[in-house]
Amino acid sequence: MPKRLRKNTGPRLNIPKVCDNNGNLLNRCLICLESIEKHSALGILNCGHNQFCFSCLYEWSKVSNKCPLCNLKFNEIGNSKTSEVALVENSDKLIEDLYEEYISSIFCIRCGSDQQDEFLLICDGCDQGFHTFCIGINRIPDLEEWFCHDCILEKSTEVRKNQWREMEKAADQIEEEKARKRLKKLVDM
Repeated sequence: MPKRLRKNTGPRLNIPKVCDNNGNLLNRCLICLESIEKHSALGILNCGHNQFCFSCLYEWSKVSNKCPLCNLKFNEIGNSKTSEVALVENSDKLIEDLYEEYISSIFCIRCGSDQQDEFLLICDGCDQGFHTFCIGINRIPDLEEWFCHDCILEKSTEVRKNQWREMEKAADQIEEEKARKRLKKLVDM
């Protein structure tokens, strides 16, 4: 029998069932998979989902304030035992703040400046920054991913060729602009 068709007799993970054989939800938290009776209260969301421990849902809200099941935003969590409501901060704002803090910590490897971040390319391999004008191009290359000189060497030939072509296009614009400025100077004389 081919190896891929053999039944795996190795160690099995002991993951508790969430549904019975008929597809009905068991009384388990869908975050921690523990029996909900073990916990003090259910967490209830405005979307109507309540298959979570209150404590699990509260911890979840520190990372994301979207329902784990339907992805709808929530700003409060109801407690089934006390009927109290816990207000939740918008975690998207926290993520934006962390992103801004991260971006502001990146500087250009060539010139050492963290200014003009609208011209700063960040390598998708090593997260180092490079101003477009410090590496001889006039614009951000039209690429899904951009790699610095060191990281591009680890990529496939196709990726290297695509990036090289796009970098040449971005560099050609500099030469075109220089030629236009020279012509304008001649015309203005």
